[in-house]
Amino acid sequence: MSAFKTILYFFLLLLIQRIILDNLFIGEFERPFILFVFIIIIPTLPTWALLLIAFLAGLIYDIFNNTPGIHSFSSVLLAFLKDLSLPFLFDNEDEISLGISSKTFGFGRFLVIALVCSFIYNLSVILLTDFGITDVQDFATRLIFGTLSSTVLVYVFDILAFYRRKEAI
Repeated sequence: MSAFKTILYFFLLLLIQRIILDNLFIGEFERPFILFVFIIIIPTLPTWALLLIAFLAGLIYDIFNNTPGIHSFSSVLLAFLKDLSLPFLFDNEDEISLGISSKTFGFGRFLVIALVCSFIYNLSVILLTDFGITDVQDFATRLIFGTLSSTVLVYVFDILAFYRRKEAI
């Protein structure tokens, strides 16, 4: 994936998150996040570059959303854990270097990656927003809803961005 396409995806995800998803209010549930997909789809980079890009992506969203560092921290945490865990989870470095999508990893492995990344991102955002766990049931409901809705959005974005229809001959 080219650098221009990656930057374009970031701004597209930022617009979707800011204009549509930030205005969704479904009861007291946590709003779904899709901005972290940018960190997932970035091809293999040196650790310092991945962390810097994740920080800048989170900082840009924090500036637009008036949240002091919550998404910056969550983005850097996700980027750090992604860079740390992917070589242990998958043997083939060529697959990882192409970027993470269901097209390169398959449905099952991409589902695991999307669920884990969504869980980590939502967990850190909820904990930093509330400064802890006061009501366990409310916390668990928000975490489960945020994780599942974000995972569905990751799949929708993945299908729209990476799958191309084969042309009929």
